[in-house]
Amino acid sequence: MAKRSGSLNRSNDIRYHWPLLLQRGPLLIVVLYGLFGTSWILFSDLWLATLVKDPETARNLQTWKGISYIGLTGVLLYLAMRSLYSAIAGISREAVEREARFQEMAEHIPEVFWIWDPVRQRLSYVSPAAESIWGLPAQRLLEDRHLWLRTVHPQDSERVTSTLEHIIRSCQSITQQYRVQHADGTWLWLEDRAYPICDEQGELVRMVGVAENITEQHHQQEALYEAAYYDRLTGLPNRYLFHERLEQQCQDATRNDLAFSLLFLDLDRFKYINDSLGHSAGDELLRQVARRLQSVVEGRGFLARLGGDEFAVLLSRRQDTEQRETIVRGIINDLSRPYRLQEEDSFLTLSVGVALFPRDGGDAESLTRSADVAMYSAKRQGRNNWSYFDESDNPATTERLRLEADIHRAVENQEFELHYQPQFNAQGTRMDGAECLLRWQHPEHGMISPGEFIPLLEETGLIVDVGVRVIEQACRCIRDWHGRGLPDHFVLAVNVSARQLQDEHLLTETRRLMEAWNVPEGMLELELTESSLMEEPAYSRRLFAGLRSIGAKIAIDDFGVRYSSLNYLREFAPDILKIDKSFVDPVAENERDRHLLEGIIQLSHILGIGVIAEGVETEAQRAILENAGCDWIQGFLLARPMALSGVEDLMERLGTLRAEADTARTWPQ
Repeated sequence: MAKRSGSLNRSNDIRYHWPLLLQRGPLLIVVLYGLFGTSWILFSDLWLATLVKDPETARNLQTWKGISYIGLTGVLLYLAMRSLYSAIAGISREAVEREARFQEMAEHIPEVFWIWDPVRQRLSYVSPAAESIWGLPAQRLLEDRHLWLRTVHPQDSERVTSTLEHIIRSCQSITQQYRVQHADGTWLWLEDRAYPICDEQGELVRMVGVAENITEQHHQQEALYEAAYYDRLTGLPNRYLFHERLEQQCQDATRNDLAFSLLFLDLDRFKYINDSLGHSAGDELLRQVARRLQSVVEGRGFLARLGGDEFAVLLSRRQDTEQRETIVRGIINDLSRPYRLQEEDSFLTLSVGVALFPRDGGDAESLTRSADVAMYSAKRQGRNNWSYFDESDNPATTERLRLEADIHRAVENQEFELHYQPQFNAQGTRMDGAECLLRWQHPEHGMISPGEFIPLLEETGLIVDVGVRVIEQACRCIRDWHGRGLPDHFVLAVNVSARQLQDEHLLTETRRLMEAWNVPEGMLELELTESSLMEEPAYSRRLFAGLRSIGAKIAIDDFGVRYSSLNYLREFAPDILKIDKSFVDPVAENERDRHLLEGIIQLSHILGIGVIAEGVETEAQRAILENAGCDWIQGFLLARPMALSGVEDLMERLGTLRAEADTARTWPQ
């Protein structure tokens, strides 16, 4: 309605019609003058002949008729010309006002308005804002028709020229971005929007446009792109950009029946150096590694940092993939040279996995998995080594893949549960603690062996999330049991895997959960395997100190399986030492093993460390351990692992807990 009303008001305004009147005004005046004069002569003569019979009187009236005609037409012409000139003046004022408003707008708006004349092949108008972009007066751009194109960046010039030609041919509006050079030599990014004006035949009459300086926005977009697709520490492409490039390479190779190589690189001793010398030294080491990789790979492959101490190289060209072994050896040799960190020489070893497309995988995901498997195969063969993917090394068999998919669903569907194996004093008369053991009740296959799903949890990284939930469930049990009279000396133990130890949030998460569930000091125990501690001793010492500061106890699990290092036992000084079942089994039959066990217990007590013996299955073993001074025992002789309800029933029968109505327990959300 507003548009219709505006149109009516405009049509009623005489100024709206004046341009037409001005164009046809002279002819119209002549025609009107002729009609009026003819009508006047005919009708006035007829009137005189009818009313006046006297010839003399008629002649006098003819004279006055002529004078009246001159006077009347003069007045009419005066009024017409006055109206005409008034309209011309109004139109002129409006034109001046429009010009002034346009000029004011052009002077104050930072965008550049321009008009291009296709006949003269040059700009016919450029707004004053052009000076802020080109650093030159706008008049210079009008005088020199080639100046604008000369300022366009050489890499953009051909594209800009072809776009201009396309607009002329198609009469279609186009927006493009390109660089122009300021008079001071700096390069600025422009967004140029061109709007062609064509006649009815589709021929270009003129072209108008708006050019905007988008240098700052372009730099911001580049910064966002780099943040999303490039590693800030090394400047290399990150995992996301690498994955996009790999997917594109797989598509191109499939379409053109080509082969290429994928290399996965892992630094073997990075965590040790990072923990020993600090994170700043670790960052500098990664930068040095990145520079060395670039020097080897430059021009021959696509290099990326996948995260942590993992890198990848994509050899997409045929000559490069044929030289892959030479490139791998060059990488290993160059990265094996010493690194200067904190005025000392440090050394790294490297493991490289090689996968070939399409032999080892027909898409990005399967090829990546194959390269990862090959890299771990190289680690097993010995550090500073490389290995091709071998199907026999591939853990991703059909059953493995199915189990991996199931284990992700198990985490989401809370299919994991905790069982508890009681720990007794050496006499077997008092329950002083329990060990939390993770179990998986598969909806189709029943109870899955921990030896089957625990390694898979570690490989997929899900163990970190599941481990936090286990700690939370243990803290929750301690809080609930403490409210039911649980003795303060009771300890609930949770196993911590090697993968969890690598998680920098382990300490902070444990502190948060102990505070959230009000766990008394000394009632939560974290069990760490001896082998995992030996991998990164410096980090383990700091972790021990942090855990002690928040009131958690520390136990070294499976002592004697691998290292049995008394020096590290003295250095770490855990609260509890858990003697592995392999030491307990032969004590009833082998005197030498019995003396060794007694020595471990006595030495632990000298160091102020309590001892738990695992896997106690016979009364003879229990009696020997009691005589040797072992503090606690754990095994099938006294109790098997049991569900929460079962262990609470046992604790109630032993008087460790007060009897209480059953309450539903769920896996922590």
